[in-house]
Amino acid sequence: MLIILLAVLVHPIHISVVEVRFSEDSKTFQLSQRIFVDDLEAAINKENSTSLDILKLEDSVRNKILRRYLLAKIEIRLDNKRTVINYIGSEMEEGVCWVYFESAKTKSFKQITLKNVALFELFDDQSTIIQIEKDKTVKSFRLFGEKVEEIIVFE
Repeated sequence: MLIILLAVLVHPIHISVVEVRFSEDSKTFQLSQRIFVDDLEAAINKENSTSLDILKLEDSVRNKILRRYLLAKIEIRLDNKRTVINYIGSEMEEGVCWVYFESAKTKSFKQITLKNVALFELFDDQSTIIQIEKDKTVKSFRLFGEKVEEIIVFE
């Protein structure tokens, strides 16, 4: 047991979590993504050749940086047509960054393709757990390695 604990401490887990909900009222997708701050900061700094401390930035500056980085990494297609995603904002809490997005209004659809490559350029073992909810149906999947998108069909 001690060996397993030491292995986890020496080799951290690289994971983020995305929740996607379709709102029948607004006809939009609402996305929230939870990312460890140190991983997010490392990815942004690597991509921009900077050494920013995200936690010390003003909210408006942090949100501008997060918007630019994450919107380039996330894509939603409904019935094979790309949909617009709007960055809403972020919240920081104890080493974790919550980031919020909302899609443009959409018509009915049968299939959603979700692509999310945030942090994949930084960690070979990066995983993103995604849960999608539409019409009280919940589907979950994991993106990792070469698998950076998933197609979900709703009946």
